[in-house]
Amino acid sequence: MNEARAALGAPSVSTDDEVLAAADRVVSEYNHDHYSYDAGHDVDGLHRALDSYGGWAEDMDCQYTKPKNMTEMKEFVYNSIMAYLFNTISWEWHHAASIAGTDGGELSRVAVSYTKAADDMYVTHFIFLP
Repeated sequence: MNEARAALGAPSVSTDDEVLAAADRVVSEYNHDHYSYDAGHDVDGLHRALDSYGGWAEDMDCQYTKPKNMTEMKEFVYNSIMAYLFNTISWEWHHAASIAGTDGGELSRVAVSYTKAADDMYVTHFIFLP
C-alpha cells in the first residue's frame, strides 16, 4: 500500500495498537449486527466503533472461500489491495483513492480486520484513522 502511495506522492500509512483495536471493534460491530456483505457497509456499527477518532474510512472486500492458513489470508489481503488499485469499475474508484491516499484525507493509520459475514462471505475490513 505504501509503495503505491509513494509512487503517487501521497503520504504513507502506518499501524499501531490503537488502530488495530479500532479494527477489532469494527468486526465486533459487524458481528453484533449480523451484517451481510450484500448489505454494504454497516454504517451504524462503523459510527459506534469509530466516531470517537474524529475521522475514519473503511474499505472492504470479500471472497467466497475461507482462508485456510496465514499464507491464504495474506493473499486475500494482497488481492483486495490489487483489486482496489486496478479495478476497471468507475463507481469503485473511491476505494483506489482511499488505498492510494489520493482522496485528500488526513488518515495516516491503517489496520486490516477480518470477519465472516451473515451471508457466508469472508470479508476484509481496511480501517483508516487519523
